[in-house]
Amino acid sequence: MVALTVFHSQVAVQLAHAKDQGDLSLHLGAWQTAMRVIAAYPLFGVGLGDQTYLSLAEHFRVLAQTKPLAEPDNSYLQLGAIAGIPVMLIFLVLLALVFWFSWRNWLAIDTRYRPLFAGGIVALVALSVNSLTVDGWTSPLDVQFLGWLIAGVVASPLIGRRLGFQSVPPVDKRAETAHVQVGASWMDKANQGSQL
Repeated sequence: MVALTVFHSQVAVQLAHAKDQGDLSLHLGAWQTAMRVIAAYPLFGVGLGDQTYLSLAEHFRVLAQTKPLAEPDNSYLQLGAIAGIPVMLIFLVLLALVFWFSWRNWLAIDTRYRPLFAGGIVALVALSVNSLTVDGWTSPLDVQFLGWLIAGVVASPLIGRRLGFQSVPPVDKRAETAHVQVGASWMDKANQGSQL
């Protein structure tokens, strides 16, 4: 309620954007155009750069894409269109390996670090899903740099070696030490009592 009251105009703009059917058809049209470009240039794509895609994709534009676009609003299709199917497949394999190694690290580390890794994995999942509708992984801006930084941290092979399972967490070690000391003092008292 506070957000609706304080940020009324921003919420109204977001709701209007969500209800805009023209935006959805533009996205679908951009994806269809990108698939046509990929079919025409399957091995090497049209080449890197927004202007290259903008000029060459114009020949393959479908009617649903009502205006020329510099990229197809989908990171995966964008890689296929500008660099070819082999680069798109290499990127998807690389992304799958990042998720695999991050999952292995999550299983290998101590439970107290797992929420941090879960946050990193969820951020990568969110960026990957968001990249279906925007150029999240391939944006020339700053979003993908943060994504690759998180991917490098959670998939690092050093994590499993450094933060592996610890047999007893530090809090439990202190409690165990105190318990042993109490037990030893009881045994000392028992030994002194038997000598008397």
